[in-house]
Amino acid sequence: MLAQSAIDVSCSINHFKMKILTVNTPVSCQKQNLKSRRILRLTTAFALLAATLAPPAPAQVIDPASTYEGETYGQWSASWWQWGLSLPVTGSVPHPFTDDPAFDVTEGQTGQVWFLGAPFGTVQRTCNIPEGKSLFIGLLNAEDSGLEDPGSTAAEQLASAQAQADLIQNVAFNLDGVAITNIGSYRVQSPQFTFTAPTPWLFGATGGSSTSVSDGYFVMLEPLAPGTHTLHYSGAIPSYGLAMDMTYNFMVIPTNSVFSATASLYGKTCAEYSAGWWQWNFSLPTTNNPLQDNAPISTGQNGNVWYLGGTFGSSGTRVRSGNVPMGTALFFPILDAWADNTDCPNPDHYDTETLRGLAQGYIDAASNMTCTIDGATVADLTNSITSQYRVQSPVFSYSAPAAHNFLYDLFGATCYTNGNGTPFAVDGAVADGVYLMLAPFSAGQHTIHFTGEISGSSEDITYNLTVVPAASSIYATNAVVDGQDYGQWSASWWQWAMALPVTGPVPHPFTDDPAFDVTEGQTGSVWFLGAPLDTAVRTCNIPEGKTLLVGLLNAEDSGLEDPGSTAAEQLASAQATADLFSNLSFSLDGVALANIDSYRVQSPQFTFSAPTPWLFGPTGGTSTSVSDGYFVMLAPPAPGTHTLHYSGTVPSYGLAMDMTYHLTVVPASGVYASEAEVAGQDYSQWEAAWWQWGMSLPLAGNPFNDDPAFDVTAGQTGSVWFLASPLDTNARACHIPDGKTLFVGLLNAEDSELEDPGSTEAEQRASAQFQADHIGNITFSVDGTALANIGDYRLQSPQFSFTAPTPWIFGATGGTNTSVGDGYFVMVPPLPPGAHTLRSTGTFHFAVAEGDPFNFDAATDTTYHLTVTGPELGLGLQGTNLVFAWPQTGSRYVLESTPTLGDPSWSPVTGTVNTSGGNYQITAPIGVGAQFFRLRKQ
Repeated sequence: MLAQSAIDVSCSINHFKMKILTVNTPVSCQKQNLKSRRILRLTTAFALLAATLAPPAPAQVIDPASTYEGETYGQWSASWWQWGLSLPVTGSVPHPFTDDPAFDVTEGQTGQVWFLGAPFGTVQRTCNIPEGKSLFIGLLNAEDSGLEDPGSTAAEQLASAQAQADLIQNVAFNLDGVAITNIGSYRVQSPQFTFTAPTPWLFGATGGSSTSVSDGYFVMLEPLAPGTHTLHYSGAIPSYGLAMDMTYNFMVIPTNSVFSATASLYGKTCAEYSAGWWQWNFSLPTTNNPLQDNAPISTGQNGNVWYLGGTFGSSGTRVRSGNVPMGTALFFPILDAWADNTDCPNPDHYDTETLRGLAQGYIDAASNMTCTIDGATVADLTNSITSQYRVQSPVFSYSAPAAHNFLYDLFGATCYTNGNGTPFAVDGAVADGVYLMLAPFSAGQHTIHFTGEISGSSEDITYNLTVVPAASSIYATNAVVDGQDYGQWSASWWQWAMALPVTGPVPHPFTDDPAFDVTEGQTGSVWFLGAPLDTAVRTCNIPEGKTLLVGLLNAEDSGLEDPGSTAAEQLASAQATADLFSNLSFSLDGVALANIDSYRVQSPQFTFSAPTPWLFGPTGGTSTSVSDGYFVMLAPPAPGTHTLHYSGTVPSYGLAMDMTYHLTVVPASGVYASEAEVAGQDYSQWEAAWWQWGMSLPLAGNPFNDDPAFDVTAGQTGSVWFLASPLDTNARACHIPDGKTLFVGLLNAEDSELEDPGSTEAEQRASAQFQADHIGNITFSVDGTALANIGDYRLQSPQFSFTAPTPWIFGATGGTNTSVGDGYFVMVPPLPPGAHTLRSTGTFHFAVAEGDPFNFDAATDTTYHLTVTGPELGLGLQGTNLVFAWPQTGSRYVLESTPTLGDPSWSPVTGTVNTSGGNYQITAPIGVGAQFFRLRKQ
């Protein structure tokens, strides 16, 4: 078949710095004489000899023995360190030597040469580089400065840096997969250089101006061609158990934001994207296609590059609007044509060159092609024959829906429709046209306008686009996480879900059951969340550091359900179902994801193994599947409490999902970081609540005093319980219900209007701060593990109101008033049932000799011997049924029974679990014979 679509005219037919450890890792090293603690020379005589015989480095790498822009590698290494040492470590933009998703490659960059650095660990970064910038990359490196070694000479600094660099091993570097094989020759020493560091700075609490010398491994790259590139470098310092494995995935942005036809983006050329454009276009039914103006522009889009187009099959003027995820490149034809051998009733039999000639003939006749991007004109579109943006596709295949496809609806190919739902596969197609690939836009409003004429048809197309950034903790759909893109992760999500049993003691996550266990089937750094087609609320704990892949509404089709189905058939089936989804929404901690349509992704075909019975049938096995639907991937949430809410409907089937997850991200250290938010409040707000609790309790038995009448339950409510550390040496033994977060006041101070009548907030704050400034020697441990960075846990509260009894903890007469607190607090996530020990120490020290108005010395050494108790199981009789009840806690329990305790065989008690009065309840019939019951913590 030969045809044209006017208008997409288609013819159818690091560095290394030991002191950085205090920034990136808890390991720390003390300075030694001669600085012998620092890094290793790989370049033995044999290694150097081998390097002289090795293949050359990538063409863009500057020889380390040469100069670049008038400076040697050593001089550039000094500039690299001046850049790194000058950057703040406490600003809104994270330091490039730390691992933070908010990394900004532009930070501190000036001039022709830009610098790249890295933290220790395995890290991936995605960023944009302007065209024409050379890159100077610090691999593993060391330096020694006068700020760290006051009075050190250039020779002493060099000796220290060299000793450190001698410990570096296994350095590797490659650009776009091409390795530097003689990496030893890229070790260079800097001259002594001056620098100015902020306060605090990268390696200390107090900055300033000083001198330094560095030694280590560096690579200089000439400006790279516009397009996408990958840098990977690694190395280790075995002496300190440290390693670096850094990957930069970056896009070099052309000056005019339009890539040349020869550019490579994400491993594909514009010619290959032209084939992809036709495959995308043909895969969509004419009843649900953006080019027919009956579907959002996000339809069928996924990954790093989205497709736009004209008025396929007709002339016309169109204005289209829609959201595009930030970081997405845009590919579209001004005019294009395709040719293949589809025809009805008999197919054609042209060879590839003939088909190319047919498509080429159409585009050679194109005229009046224009394009403006935000008002800026794209040059070199006038002559379709000579334009730099003219490309021919490779030979490609495509799949068209069984009904309402372009071949049937627009070109009258009556044989390309059927009633059995089987898509049509077409091989041997080619395309030709003038195509533009645009670099990702910045967030906000943008306009693309293009025109063209061919064979009596014309187009005038305007796209008004809104580029929407995802929430900072939500990965864009073009992100690569742990080596996989969204489509690959969606396959992993389905493999996880279909492998889980549906008859086991732990309910499947796609079913609504209070015994849900979020840990079921989870492995590795990425955890999966699913939901039933219903309204459901789940409360669960997630370990710190876990990335979360959340499956919203999704569909799949497998060989177990459709034996013998091909990948194309499975995709068509999944896509047809996913096309029925509507009203999708997703929010994280109350902030909605604005561009939800862009989070629809299709998986590659994947294999899976399902148990018997399995999620979608009575007989499992190993088979293949393809999925299509909506997914959201969250960067590891900060320790604390978070709420996910997502919903959607499938009106054709009368189905709806409304899912809420209340997550507690549990810190690996056993203590929440001081910036964490727990149960909707940050540390300073909990500090105010702690003081309100303590000052509201009667004097007798008050937990702030050393009193044998102490009762840990006094005044406690909700999921967070308070503990205090009275002065002197104390040991307290008490029971804590399972699921309680503990907010522990160490040494603290406050000042209130009851104590200082008429005091303002500023006066109260100054008084509390003055007292807290005299606290010292603070320690805190959980089960013998000490909290290392205790200084981070000093906090000031907002001004708060309280009501104190008469007498109260700080006076003879109580009342309602205001106060401000200042001091040290820690928040401990729920401890597992059993025995635990919390210990805190600290001192107050005031002395007239120091200029203080009074003498006062005091100390605390408080130990809590806690027993965390699980919920008690209650049993009642209701007719011929047993009614079981147990308290709701922050932990999950499943009710199980066994007929004997001699050789117990526990199994879940069947029945619907309800909630009532803060309890879980389940009603079950009385069985025959003996029955024993237990609550098992999940």
